[in-house]
Amino acid sequence: MQIVFEVETAHGKFSDALYFEDDAVPDDATIEAMKQQRIDNWIAAVTALPTEDIQAAKEAIEAAIKAVEAALAAEGN
Repeated sequence: MQIVFEVETAHGKFSDALYFEDDAVPDDATIEAMKQQRIDNWIAAVTALPTEDIQAAKEAIEAAIKAVEAALAAEGN
């Protein structure tokens, strides 16, 4: 048995599915808990951004832009 579900979160839409053997489908409360665990895991992954890496990347991009601007200015463009 396949149970497809999706939920709109503050971080976008999350879609997933749970699969069970036909003779091993848990009760509704267990299914809901399993869905919530998947949603919680996804939100944790989405919100666990490496902010130090992002800041370093932004600084590298800014430095590259300045280097290109300086090279263009040196060429007279």
